[in-house]
Amino acid sequence: MKKKFNLWVHSHPEIKGLIMRLNILFLIIIAGFSNVFATSGYSQIAKVTLNMKHSSLEKVLDEIEKQSEYYFIFNQKQIDVNRVVDIQANNELIVNILPLLFKGTDVN
Repeated sequence: MKKKFNLWVHSHPEIKGLIMRLNILFLIIIAGFSNVFATSGYSQIAKVTLNMKHSSLEKVLDEIEKQSEYYFIFNQKQIDVNRVVDIQANNELIVNILPLLFKGTDVN
């Protein structure tokens, strides 16, 4: 059966091209549907509420860890965790809070 199909496809090259185009179209459709059903990751929706004045950066990061599923790992030689910061955020995304905490430093 397989040999007969191969002979038939080889005798009609336009069919071979059509089958190849259909395979490519099928892959494009599958890729499109997978993007439609993709959901936001936790990091894009995680929110915290902070009202901390004259607190060390370490305490602020600890509070973010308590309110979320984040865990921060950092080198204390490169980041001054004793630096005093003021942060006030009411139900804000974590990805928006972190740049405020490290504003004016070389930490990204």
